[in-house]
This record gives sequence, structure tokens and C-alpha cells, in this order.
Amino acid sequence: MARGKTTQPLTIWVAAQWRDHPKVLALIDAGHDVEWFPGLRPPDLILHPAAWRWGEWAWPWLEGAVKEARRARRA
Repeated sequence: MARGKTTQPLTIWVAAQWRDHPKVLALIDAGHDVEWFPGLRPPDLILHPAAWRWGEWAWPWLEGAVKEARRARRA
């Protein structure tokens, strides 16, 4: 997912059990502000089992979720 540093970093809350997931590490490498759930700042996106039942099946849709979070943030 990471292709370099993002110019539109998001605040993303992630469930602690996924702190070492390759896609989460890619978000960090891309320059997003990843906090472990619950974080200190209001999130643009939440990746947690209780949020939209996010789980292993959902990782292929992460890029689309990030794009939608950016769109919602601009609105």
C-alpha cells in the first residue's frame, strides 16, 4: 500500500492486536498517524473488530477505506 509519504495524513485508530499487521505498518510508513484504540485525537478511520466488524477478511478493502476517510475529511 505504501508508495511514499502521503500529503494527506489521516489519524487512524487501530485495535491493539493488529499493531504488527503488515498493512498497519504500511500505513505508518506512508506517514499516517496511527494510534492504538482508543487514541487521543478524534479519528478519521477506525480499524477495530467492533467497528464495521473489521477483521482479517476486510484487509483487501483497506485502501478503499482510506480513500473514503480522506473524502469524508475534506467534506
